[in-house]
Amino acid sequence: AKAADRLGDHVLAQIDKALADGSLDRRKPLVVNLVGFSHGGNVAIQAADDIAKGLKERGIDGAIHLTTLSTPAYKNNLLGIKNPEDPENIKRAVEAQGIKFAHTALWTKGDGVVGNQISPIGGTTGIAWG
Repeated sequence: AKAADRLGDHVLAQIDKALADGSLDRRKPLVVNLVGFSHGGNVAIQAADDIAKGLKERGIDGAIHLTTLSTPAYKNNLLGIKNPEDPENIKRAVEAQGIKFAHTALWTKGDGVVGNQISPIGGTTGIAWG
């Protein structure tokens, strides 16, 4: 979670800098694009909620588009334990802040770890190649 906290803090610091220098107008919608490869995608998934909260706190209407490449994004397990890297959980949390959310997951067909875990439901578009 430390890496996700650092990513969220960095994105929000850049937003604050842009607001301060006038290059970002809080009255216009903002799209934050997060891209992560492998476990970097899990970091981006976890950071999305904090970024959404930060946008709301700053009065910015926006959207977060998350693209993950070969990221093992597991759903909640059968025991009902909430997984902080489940894109469906993050989608609900982000949208609860009034921020739009979309997730595109890309992986290779032969990836036995990732290909079996991601499901194109709940706002996730899944694309396999190879």
